[in-house]
Amino acid sequence: RITERKTFMKKPFVVLLLLAAGLAFGQALKLSKPFSKAAIVALRAINATGWALPSSVHELEARQINAQDRMQDAKQAAESQDDADAFVYLQRYQFRHSQNFADYTNAITRTAHRLKGENTLQRAATIVDKEPKFKVRKKKEMACSAALEKELQSRRFSPPAVCDVY
Repeated sequence: RITERKTFMKKPFVVLLLLAAGLAFGQALKLSKPFSKAAIVALRAINATGWALPSSVHELEARQINAQDRMQDAKQAAESQDDADAFVYLQRYQFRHSQNFADYTNAITRTAHRLKGENTLQRAATIVDKEPKFKVRKKKEMACSAALEKELQSRRFSPPAVCDVY
């Protein structure tokens, strides 16, 4: 009977805890202006690194370095815990973007190995671009990016519904 009472007492506490967490998560974070601006620049730099085959390894490395520099600028611009939370979300977006880009380039490489003749990478990229899996990923990522930028611009940040970053 004592065990039943302890269990009963724990249930309302757990429900209240979950409810409080849900409310906190659902509330929009108020972002500082410097962070908002820096985060938008970082988001644009991240998006510049993918969904197009770079002309060279040096170009890709330069884009990646630029994205990392912009992320560092956004991190330094964070003035509050809300900014820091939004920055963590942006990092998760960057990680998802990197995963998508790695999958995309790996698919191009695999396809290029099966092809013969000249310009195999360019032809492989054309083939991979037509694959439904990558069309869907690209469309989802572009929608997420647009929604994320809009949230950052508004300076009232909450994770966009179209993003499945987590």
